[in-house]
Amino acid sequence: DQNLKEQALGGPDTAVRMKTEWRVSLQNIDYLNTTDTTLIDICKRYRGTWPEIPAPTSADYWQLALGTGQMKIDTTNFQFTDNRLYRVEIHRGNYDENGTAIEPIFKWSRDNGSVVAPVSTVDKDTNTISITDKSLNIQNAFSGAVLVEVCDLECTHNCAPGYLGTVDKAKSDLSCGKIVIQEWIGGRQPNQTLSAMDKSPIIVRRWDGYSVKTSLEPEKGLKVSLIGGIYRSGDYWLVLVRSDGVHNWKNGENRLPDGIEHHYAALALLDIIKGKIKSANDLSVVFQPLTSGNVSKLGDTIDGDLAVLGRLSVGSSIFNAPLSIAATTNGALVSLGDTSGTEQWRISEGSGSTPSLSITDSGGKGLTILKGGNIGIGTNPEAKLHIKQDGTDWHSGIRINDGNNDWAILADGDGTKKMLTIAPYGDYSKGLVIKDGKVGIGITQPEAALDVCGKIRCQNARSQVTAINQISTTSSVYVDMDKMQLTVTTLDNPVLVVFKVPAVWMWVSPNNDEGWGTFRILIDDKEKATTYFHANIFTQEITLMWMEVLGSGTHIIKGQWRSEQGNKIMACGWGAYEPDEPKYGSRQLIVIEL
Repeated sequence: DQNLKEQALGGPDTAVRMKTEWRVSLQNIDYLNTTDTTLIDICKRYRGTWPEIPAPTSADYWQLALGTGQMKIDTTNFQFTDNRLYRVEIHRGNYDENGTAIEPIFKWSRDNGSVVAPVSTVDKDTNTISITDKSLNIQNAFSGAVLVEVCDLECTHNCAPGYLGTVDKAKSDLSCGKIVIQEWIGGRQPNQTLSAMDKSPIIVRRWDGYSVKTSLEPEKGLKVSLIGGIYRSGDYWLVLVRSDGVHNWKNGENRLPDGIEHHYAALALLDIIKGKIKSANDLSVVFQPLTSGNVSKLGDTIDGDLAVLGRLSVGSSIFNAPLSIAATTNGALVSLGDTSGTEQWRISEGSGSTPSLSITDSGGKGLTILKGGNIGIGTNPEAKLHIKQDGTDWHSGIRINDGNNDWAILADGDGTKKMLTIAPYGDYSKGLVIKDGKVGIGITQPEAALDVCGKIRCQNARSQVTAINQISTTSSVYVDMDKMQLTVTTLDNPVLVVFKVPAVWMWVSPNNDEGWGTFRILIDDKEKATTYFHANIFTQEITLMWMEVLGSGTHIIKGQWRSEQGNKIMACGWGAYEPDEPKYGSRQLIVIEL
């Protein structure tokens, strides 16, 4: 349409123009293979509002309002130099009309696919497209084109892809209005010569590239990727690029298509057997003219169903949501009654210093939510959760039941207003009581800061390693003692570490009784405790202890030893000369968090 061109720019621009198009089509519904088992079920499902599809599959391809496939862009290395409106569009979806998976094709344009020209004919034998307009503007617009798409009226009305082909630049002559196709993409090409008529126009549209893979790079550094889902022919995404970056899309964000949106309304259900219509069920929704309808602007009664497809405002003319309700002077929003119309529940709004929303029974008892998040049960909340207990019996507090066990939380259990009880429902004696700053466990009237009826058990966090194998070393530098390492995680509490090694003996020559050994505790590669061992003919037991606040985190604790003069030190199984000496024993590294 020449009237849509931007005259000031000398041709088409990248502005977005929307068009609504209506068409009637047939779709086969094999109800025997669905949950709808009768024609009545089908009629109920498709009459009025089109049924929602919470988890669409390939079989629902034909009735989706928008494809579910997403696209992601990566502009990390993209150099923004000028203004562009990139359009990435699905040429052929990843499912055919029968729901069979096929290979998708998508194409892209730097100018929103807005470069078009009218076509007189498309010769199927020579693959030559004859352009009606041979003006210089059209020649400049298609100069250097590598990819074009031929669209006729059938493609447009059926939302089907056009004939996409690469341009043979050597054979094309834009001055004569000739574009020659080198190869048709996707195996789809005109099966006969196309000729434009007044009521059946043909256009050719310029594209800048295409891909049959799941990702492509339209410009250096600008990457787009198909993430997965149902992609339909015509689904498109717009990427608005200015010199300072992309304006409508965050880098790395996954997005659903910007269009084309499809909306459906069932008109009729036809039962066709052997090519003949056996029965027809009218599914259209009839709207009465406003001048002669049943509903009066002054007030009226509707006897049947009412569906509001737009927005509805009650009590005002302000539309903030699909349903907007303005409260009455006493704050009432909704009144819910029984079958006789007697009010049982009320939803109301409080407009005091802090607006509130209340859901109460006919006696005014219920739930109140303050603006800001405070929730009250039986009271106006002064905290995030504020519960007013109604009475002092077991039915007036909080009750928790998991199907097997029943618990209650009560305040003011004995009428003193200074008592909190958490106990099995109906039994104070087996729960927890807090009264006047005193805590009772298994007792209803605590008389001390902690009053317990029964035994108290306390168990420290403890880690331990033990080994009994015979070991020895001649190293004059510290080495890890075999199997004496622990990795522990502690809080910011005191920690006690005990390192015990039994039956320690050093071999020295008869003429030299000098020999020293050293033992230490190493925590996170830092020495924390050490002791020395002097050689003699008797075995000894080495015990090292260290206690201090270790700090929160994970720590590596080791027991190490060395021989000062390089003599052989032995432990855990090396006896001496006296028969009553301990010759064997287990070494231990113990860590206790206090």
